Amino acid sequence: MKLAWYTPYSRRSAIALFSKEVVSSLLELGHEVTIIRSEAAHSDSMKTSRERVCEVITAESIDSNVTDYLGGFDCVLYNIGNHLGNHYYCLPHQAQMPGITVLHDYILHNLLIEWLQQHNNESYLDKLNAEAGKDAVQSYQAASDDLSRKWFMSQCADFPVLRFAMKSTLGVVTHAKFYASMCSSRLQCPVTTIPLAFCVANERKLELPKFKHLPMRLITIGDANVNKRFESVIQAIGESKDLSSTWQYRIVGGISKSYEELLTKLALGGRYPVDLVILGKVDDSALHQELKNSHAIACLRYPIIEGASASAIVSLASARPTLVSGGGCYGDIPDECIYRVRHSHEFVDIQKQLAAISSDYGRAIAKAQAARSWSVERHSGRQYVKSLLPFIDKVAKASPCLQLADTVSTYLSNWKVSPQLPLIDRIDAESTALFGELF
Repeated sequence: MKLAWYTPYSRRSAIALFSKEVVSSLLELGHEVTIIRSEAAHSDSMKTSRERVCEVITAESIDSNVTDYLGGFDCVLYNIGNHLGNHYYCLPHQAQMPGITVLHDYILHNLLIEWLQQHNNESYLDKLNAEAGKDAVQSYQAASDDLSRKWFMSQCADFPVLRFAMKSTLGVVTHAKFYASMCSSRLQCPVTTIPLAFCVANERKLELPKFKHLPMRLITIGDANVNKRFESVIQAIGESKDLSSTWQYRIVGGISKSYEELLTKLALGGRYPVDLVILGKVDDSALHQELKNSHAIACLRYPIIEGASASAIVSLASARPTLVSGGGCYGDIPDECIYRVRHSHEFVDIQKQLAAISSDYGRAIAKAQAARSWSVERHSGRQYVKSLLPFIDKVAKASPCLQLADTVSTYLSNWKVSPQLPLIDRIDAESTALFGELF
């Protein structure tokens, strides 16, 4: 097949690394792929590029002849996440040439707000009401005194917005089961779940960690924001004499000055002081050393707004005992591979799991080895492609019927036809009689 693959492709993008892994596997199987960089033309993301594995062009270069150019491909795949700068051209180009959406984030509220600011006079609240209803608007308004924490890092997870970004999509790939049913019901198109592919060639070669002397190192990797539960980890350690004397907590990733100050103050203000080391953003070599010298990794989230966690894949492949949250994309990981932390019992569970790791580190390493074997196989590019290709075939067969339904729906909407009219049921019945159930 000849495939067009829309994606950010900067060196800073985890989606770019994912794309490189999957596209390389497609090429190995003899398919022809063109990577189309979806970033905004003048964004910071366009300043760097990952290694080319095939032809790479910019979406800006075809913006004036989208349908003519994309018409030469068997299928177009659009990678979409919650940041407009990285996915700027996916929305308008898919409106002109529908394809398959690879949906990386369950929550797209930031993408919606940024899109409305640049392209639409409609307000965020109007769009939120149209997509998620009055309860969503009321929840947003109730959180207005601290939108950053209360809405964007908490309550918005209960009110996903999807249609604005994918109203023309012919099919959706999710990377975890927990948001597949929502996509299917909201978008009315074929949906499949394929575990995220991610390159862990270096991590899978790491030697198993050795417990030589205290303190043991617990790390969290990736940019620091509130929903990664840093505060909960610090407080849980700081309330236990044993844990505070056993564990050092290291934060490896970009962090704002104000948040660094807050966490530092928190580490000193508990019942027992927490040995907290904040490294900030580091290069790949330094990150590799942090993984190598770590004894455990915390991959906690609330709410769980991502479709998959690259940091969890890296942690498991590194064969380090790993703490993960309950639910969301982490719900697909077997219990025998991880140390699970329930949000409803977060404080107690963090303490219990850290104590279990440190008290029987041999058992923890055995568990981590099982996690490595499971993760490396599950998240390979070849495994991803093995599931993706049949889905492309399925969508190709369903797409003419979906496009017909979209056309009929547009006419009915323009004619102001009420959904309650018997005509709608007749059209549905006739479509099913002609084409059968599509998905």
